[in-house]
Order: sequence, then structure tokens, then C-alpha cells
Amino acid sequence: MDGSASYLYEKNTAQRIYEYNPDGKILILLRHPVRRAFSHYQMLLREGVLVDDFEKIIDVDYYNGCSMNDSHCLIKMGEYFGQVKNYYDLFGNNVLVLTFSDLLNSKEQLIKEVTEFISINYSELEIKNEKSNAAALPKNKLSRLMLGTNSLRYIIQKALPKSFRVFIKNKYLLEKSSMKLQEEKIVQLYNKYFKSDSEKLFELINRRSWNEVNDI
Repeated sequence: MDGSASYLYEKNTAQRIYEYNPDGKILILLRHPVRRAFSHYQMLLREGVLVDDFEKIIDVDYYNGCSMNDSHCLIKMGEYFGQVKNYYDLFGNNVLVLTFSDLLNSKEQLIKEVTEFISINYSELEIKNEKSNAAALPKNKLSRLMLGTNSLRYIIQKALPKSFRVFIKNKYLLEKSSMKLQEEKIVQLYNKYFKSDSEKLFELINRRSWNEVNDI
């Protein structure tokens, strides 16, 4: 079993998986595209990659196109229709599409659905309730500089064990994020960038997975 957020977006991945195993089972977990973009943006802030305002960044991505090598793809990675269709076209009924609300609202039911899909006995699983990758941001300009300087990060990674790096990062460099998008702004961004693509996705998967504001 393998997984990555980039597998859905990168164009040739579905074909490469199919060539490796045409009978493979594909699990796709989708999130409201504006909220996904904002979470992605916060991750880039946390890593010191970005300093600009969220709306400025997504406007740049929208009008300048997207390449995983030279932009952040906040818009394109949330245009799910074509990405999901690539997997449907190759794997057919061996694709299961789930949403972020499925995970939040009924984790146990989601796990049962997934285990049935991939033919694993649910009763034999040991399920842990753990939360990781919580939203956090650099505490100050020095933290942002340290997190965003690639050469410094490389030296630290080589010099210090991971457990100690994580402790220092969480204790001294990061703080819990209080950034939020107002609902009116979410609606505005959704209608501008994602509504048309989302409607095509809902028809493809035969399910409305979110409204203008939230996963449903």
C-alpha cells in the first residue's frame, strides 16, 4: 500500500500505477477545494516557503499556470474533476472516492468502508485516534528565516536526529495557527475558482461532496 497527495495531481501517475498493477485498488480522499488550498498555504507558511497573503498567492497560481517545480499549485491541485477522471478511466470500479467530512464525521464507518473495499478484515485492525500535522505557523521573522532557508535546513537535518529537530521546531519555532477564512471569503473564492470544476466532479462520482462553504 502506498499513498501521496501528489499522486492525484501529477498527470502520469495513474498510468504508471496501472502499468504496474492494472487490478490495483485506488482510494481517493477529497477536501473542499478552498479549504484544501488554505491548508496547503498554511503548510507553506509553516515551512517558511511563503510570506505573501493567501489571496495574492492563489491569484498568481491561477493566472500564471502551475508547475510542481516552480509554483505552489493551490488552484490546480483543487481542480479535481480531471484528476479523478484519469483514475476512473483506467481503474473503473476499483476506485473509491471519499471526502474529508467522511473522515471527520464518521471515522469508524469510513475505515469499515475502506477495509471492505480492499478486502481486509476490519475486526483484526488496531485503530488509534491520533492527530498529526496540526496547523501551525512560524512564531516570528527569525523562525520563518530558519525554516525557509534551504541550506540551513539541510545542515540541521544532517546534524541533528529527527526527534530532536521535531522538538525544537514545535517548542521554539512554531505556534498554533489562528488564521481562518471567513465564510463569505470561502464562498467568493469557491465561486471564482472551483465551482465549475466541482459540478463536473459531482456528476462523475454521483455525489455532492461539499457546498460553497463546507464539506458535506
